[in-house]
Amino acid sequence: MKRILLLMLVVLLGISPMYAQGRKKGRKSRVEYTSEECIEAFVRRMNTNAKLFGMKNTSFTNAAGMAREGHYSTASDILRLLITATTYDKLMLYWGLEEFDIEVTGDNARTITVKSTYKGKKAKSLGDYYEIFGGKSGTWSGKSGGRHVASAVKSKVDERWLVGCVMNAGKDRFVAMRQLMDWLEAKRVDPNTPDVELDCVYAAATVLPLHSGMAYRDRDLVMVGKDPDGIKAPYSMTKMMTAIIALDYCKPDEIITIQQDDLQRGSGPKFYDGDKLTMEEALIALMLPSSNTLAKAISRHVGEKILHLRNETTPSTRRR
Repeated sequence: MKRILLLMLVVLLGISPMYAQGRKKGRKSRVEYTSEECIEAFVRRMNTNAKLFGMKNTSFTNAAGMAREGHYSTASDILRLLITATTYDKLMLYWGLEEFDIEVTGDNARTITVKSTYKGKKAKSLGDYYEIFGGKSGTWSGKSGGRHVASAVKSKVDERWLVGCVMNAGKDRFVAMRQLMDWLEAKRVDPNTPDVELDCVYAAATVLPLHSGMAYRDRDLVMVGKDPDGIKAPYSMTKMMTAIIALDYCKPDEIITIQQDDLQRGSGPKFYDGDKLTMEEALIALMLPSSNTLAKAISRHVGEKILHLRNETTPSTRRR
């Protein structure tokens, strides 16, 4: 009799048998997703966020910043992304670290010391002139490659923060960033300051808005720059968006497990299939040594959460 009543409920209300069985047991049945589906969901979230942040000339295809067809942005768009990133206290805390010990558990339990690629000697040409609060660099070799950097620093004039993005810089991207920040400072003191020759192809900078970057979504933020809307692959600066989405969906102590398909070549420490670490540790390794493996692992892990959340709130999307 109970089975007949359940089937009648399914027919009358249009509830899927799978969902109805879940309700019978007091819960919904959990839908399984492939890694590809999870990563696709994460990338969709990246592009949705880009629109919300006012990034009008940006398209993401992956969480690590690999130079792939259809993955591009501009200095002015990355500037907006950087401004939004500075509103995340946790992210600013991670950026402030020069090194950190990550405790990896699993079959290959070990301690990994990760060091920032952004602070120290590499950023000396900027850090000796400005106090660096955060930022993300990006590099790609080959014909289409280049050196990028996005920075948030403290003004020498007052306590305001200056934010900027440099793309396709010369030999030292931090020298180009210092040139950009010096120009911005001079422009604030004297609006008639002439343009400065920058050692880069694209650049954009502004004084950090006093309010959330979201409030400035539709405004022209660029105070000084060089072809700020020129299209270029953003490389590892992409990881700022990856970190923002992870912080939106995950708790710091949430455990993330590395899978074989997550393992990537390139920047960051070596990881193995089955390694486990907290999301906080994963984000620190994502932002400091710029781990490509963790960028993919995070996109898969968070993408699955996004899909399950969507399935739980709108079960009708999977009725067939």
